[in-house]
Amino acid sequence: MKLVGGKAITDIKHLEEEQMLACLSQRLPIEFNSTSYIAQSQQQQQVEGHMRMCLKVDAGFESMVTTSPSEPLLSEAAYYTMCHFRMDCPTTLRGILGGFSVHKGDRGEMVVLLSQMMARDQAVRRSESELYGGIGRSCTVPDFLEALFKSQDILSAKGMVLTAEQCQESRYSLKATFEGAIVYCTHWIKVHQHKIVNTKHLVGLFARGAAVLCGNNHSGIDGVMPYLYKGTKLAASNIGAILWQSKNDEKYGDNPQIDLFTAMDPYSTGLFSTDEPTNVPVIRIVFALAAKRPSISIVPSGKSKSGNSFTTFDIWVAGLSPDVFGVMTHQSQSVWEALLQASHGWKDIYQDVSPREKKLTTRMNPGVAEDTAFWDYWLWLGDDTKEKT
Repeated sequence: MKLVGGKAITDIKHLEEEQMLACLSQRLPIEFNSTSYIAQSQQQQQVEGHMRMCLKVDAGFESMVTTSPSEPLLSEAAYYTMCHFRMDCPTTLRGILGGFSVHKGDRGEMVVLLSQMMARDQAVRRSESELYGGIGRSCTVPDFLEALFKSQDILSAKGMVLTAEQCQESRYSLKATFEGAIVYCTHWIKVHQHKIVNTKHLVGLFARGAAVLCGNNHSGIDGVMPYLYKGTKLAASNIGAILWQSKNDEKYGDNPQIDLFTAMDPYSTGLFSTDEPTNVPVIRIVFALAAKRPSISIVPSGKSKSGNSFTTFDIWVAGLSPDVFGVMTHQSQSVWEALLQASHGWKDIYQDVSPREKKLTTRMNPGVAEDTAFWDYWLWLGDDTKEKT
């Protein structure tokens, strides 16, 4: 199999790091830091032996841009390979973020993507003993959410019908509303333009089994998972979406912030066209990953930013805990926390050193973070300030 370096799976006893990177890169949008020598060497190896595509090399060969594009066959092959070798995905991703020159994310989005991928894989299996779900497997939206989250209360929760003037409770529960809605997603891609987040383009991506990670400058939305709302009719008019944001900041706790959901208005974001109103409902999720108290809340109120009427089920997910995520275990929690910590790249500078070295390095860079170590030798912040580094 070319994905794992041209070797037959039967001839491989265990996957090397480069092979695991190739598999995960076909399913998650893993990007290299292209300007370093190490990154170039690692990218070249992936291009030469693991089906990664080279998009651009600058005139002086000083940097290159590569990607693992949306390719349904390779994504399915990666899924099969990961199942065959029983890949520990959280541990593998932690090793990739630490051992390769790749982007770690800014707001914990890699944690969200990994949890969604694992939930999808779990939801398409016919039984717990089945490792590989099979080609072209899909699941319903409730099945996906049931695998993703520990709490099943959200399935019985009612949504909201929002208009310019009011907010009313929806007639049916989430499970009843989406019992026939189909999720078909084998991989995630990072899009360049925010205009891709509309039903006209999402129906095409759905056909490829692709969900979306938005660009860094996308306002209001970090990611989108499309679904077919009714039956199997593949049409833009039948496309809905799970819209989500990821936050890795302690200021987002277990108290839902309505304005974040308001920013994910399906009309103002362009998901639905204001010229063609639709009755397809949406699901909006905010992942407050750095929250101290883990919980899942259904948001009972909101408003329509666009003024258009739509039905939504809003979910606030606080914390990174096996009490929240169905794909996590207590044994793997520390690995997930390390993945989340990786998005705070600046903290790596001050870790894995002696207390004396840590004190010196923080004093060499005053005022750049709230931790007292960056301030206490030149400014008193008060006794209630606690060191967090």
